[in-house]
Amino acid sequence: MASSPQFQRLEPQTAITVPGDAGLPRIGTFCPVCGRITQHTQYFSLPIAWSDRDIGIFGSDHYHLLCCKGCQNILIRHETTFSEDIDERGRPEVSYRELSLGSAGRSACDAASDLPSGVRTVYVEVLKAVNLEMTLLAAVGLRTLVEALCIERRCSGPNLASKIDGLVNSGALSPDQASFLHELRFLGNDAAHEIDAPPVSEVICALDIIESVLQTVYQLPKKAAEIRTSRSKRTRAARIPAKTQAPAPPPRD
Repeated sequence: MASSPQFQRLEPQTAITVPGDAGLPRIGTFCPVCGRITQHTQYFSLPIAWSDRDIGIFGSDHYHLLCCKGCQNILIRHETTFSEDIDERGRPEVSYRELSLGSAGRSACDAASDLPSGVRTVYVEVLKAVNLEMTLLAAVGLRTLVEALCIERRCSGPNLASKIDGLVNSGALSPDQASFLHELRFLGNDAAHEIDAPPVSEVICALDIIESVLQTVYQLPKKAAEIRTSRSKRTRAARIPAKTQAPAPPPRD
């Protein structure tokens, strides 16, 4: 009769082990988990250069694998350059975007790094509540985030409704966008005063709305300014006449 197999009990691993980073380069960038700019260790880098000789353009794509020193969240940073995008000194302008791989649930929106400190603090806490499906706290937090936006934009009034309307009067938002924020106000009021926890789907919709508004107020003006600057450079460059080569002297007899 065959004996029963013997199994060894293995204790689960709970510690996160990150390879040593001595001597590795570090980059300061926004961490969507920590909710602020933190130091990231660069563990891997892949540069790719490209060119099109037919039309005389070239550029590069540079990929970095980063790990946050604070929370070990993993980011892929993609840096790009293009021969037609140069600064006033003739140096290539570098643009970049980042993809978070190590955070659970929903990551911070692109506008998070452009938010003022007070607004960003509330936004990060709301995001944590949403990812934990704590919908009651998330709904109250969303209303607080609208309030923080109004305070930062210096919209005064006896209540939040009038402050939201002040965003329209100041030109920061359109009337339709303000009406969306009123829906968030109602959602937060019900959660705070009626202890009415909304479903996750409603909270996600509300988060989509406030992120769109934050992008309109804090990120789009910056992008529009970049376009104006780029167009101005191209316009000035087009007005500079091209240098013509002097004709060769006639041959001597």
